[in-house]
Amino acid sequence: MSFTSDDFEPNSIYEARTRRARKARPCGECDTTIAAGEQYEYVSALADGSWAHYVTCSECLALRAKFFPECYPHGNLRQCIREAVDS
Repeated sequence: MSFTSDDFEPNSIYEARTRRARKARPCGECDTTIAAGEQYEYVSALADGSWAHYVTCSECLALRAKFFPECYPHGNLRQCIREAVDS
């Protein structure tokens, strides 16, 4: 499960898929360019009545799996890792 709303409530709908990029696009976590042909995660989530979409590169997915295997707020990976390391 992942939390994406500002108040960290669980999503009503959450769908994650692995895709292969047809064109270059930025990762929503680190802003690194996901090159055409690379795999990435694409998430569609409904929280608080609003749809959100998230794109995550394979490197950030690996970090997320290591530090936050159960859940974390999309778009805040750097902050969450800093907090985990500092505590």
